[in-house]
Amino acid sequence: MVNQNFSVKKLIAKRLPPGDNWELLNSPKAESVYSSLTDVLEAYWEHFQKNEDYLLKPLLGEVWVTGEEFVPSPVETPEPVYGLYGDKFKQGI
Repeated sequence: MVNQNFSVKKLIAKRLPPGDNWELLNSPKAESVYSSLTDVLEAYWEHFQKNEDYLLKPLLGEVWVTGEEFVPSPVETPEPVYGLYGDKFKQGI
């Protein structure tokens, strides 16, 4: 099997109508509602200190973080070989 990169999206903020108020989801601070989109993005960056790409969905009022996740292929273990009486043979003989 081959190693693969998967695209990952995580919802980080939602707009609270009316106006331009945004709620930072899973915020460690008690104050999780911000008065503008730039304020919520800055608060997310201050908490996680990661340079990430953002996906804005203005019609849904959502902000997502996008990235890639590396998934290594599983290590394939050879099936054991048995002899006539059910004994395991050593591999490579």
